[in-house]
Amino acid sequence: MNRLVGRRLLYVTGKGGVGKSTVALSIGRYLAEKGQRVLVCAPQGSGGLLRLIQGAPQQGEPAIASLRDSLVSPEAGGCLDAMLIDPAEAVRGYIEMVLGSPRVAAALFQPKIAEGFLRGLPGLESWALLGRAWHACRAGGPDRPAGDYDVAIFDAPATGSGTDILRVPGILSELAPAGRLRSDAVACHTMLVDPLQSAVVPVAILEELPVTETLELITTVREDLKQPLGPLIINRTVPEKLSPAVREKLAGSAVDDAFGPLQREARRESLRLGYRKRLAACGLPLIELPNLEIPPTNYQNLTPLIEALDQNTGPGYRLAGS
Repeated sequence: MNRLVGRRLLYVTGKGGVGKSTVALSIGRYLAEKGQRVLVCAPQGSGGLLRLIQGAPQQGEPAIASLRDSLVSPEAGGCLDAMLIDPAEAVRGYIEMVLGSPRVAAALFQPKIAEGFLRGLPGLESWALLGRAWHACRAGGPDRPAGDYDVAIFDAPATGSGTDILRVPGILSELAPAGRLRSDAVACHTMLVDPLQSAVVPVAILEELPVTETLELITTVREDLKQPLGPLIINRTVPEKLSPAVREKLAGSAVDDAFGPLQREARRESLRLGYRKRLAACGLPLIELPNLEIPPTNYQNLTPLIEALDQNTGPGYRLAGS
């Protein structure tokens, strides 16, 4: 996990249902405990993050949920906030910032005009989502102030849509006309391809479809997008109960009623070990997070995951590649 400390933008993605939001918020708390100012953000409608931050005090427009007092120890010096981004509102806010006129932006974003405007600029909603995260953590420069956070963690949509969003800044940096939109897209794209500033963090669980989609994601990010990857996080792991010798004997033996439960467990363990081996072959550092007997229902139930991140590994498995 230390290789994520100091990066400004972390893009957490994976197949739907693998616990991306839980992982994103856990990473956020881990970094906040290291003294960083952290914003975790996701598109509006992200049920995972919405569920986890319910009950947290919110302020501002768009509303930012402050998790600082509940989760981060005062002596750490960091902070942890969360925000759900409405794409249309993000576009309106961006246009307002570019035009420097709330009245003109409000006029543009009357419902019928906004609908046609968004359809006429493909990729703008994706840019507004990712751009909001970049804006929160951007470095300062002669023509722009620094963002309010040391790091933004983007809880991305599921794998296919997630990689589509990552393409947008590069496309806009080449195709947008000279001006604020293009300069911002260039700065965001520069951050996304810089291994010292950003990382795509894949999340998987040890099942066939999540493993297959994660490996496809890693290939796309490496070979097509050419963006840096962080550690690969394997969520919801369980410790193996059987020794290698017993597991091999039971998994390969004929079904026996007397040993049926043990045989089923041996086969499940063999499958999980095979999935783990496939993930390890991609060459990324692996971090395992434990399966929680009671799934987290809010931002206060993440302590076992934070402890696992702090140890760099889940139970019974050595961190690979770091």
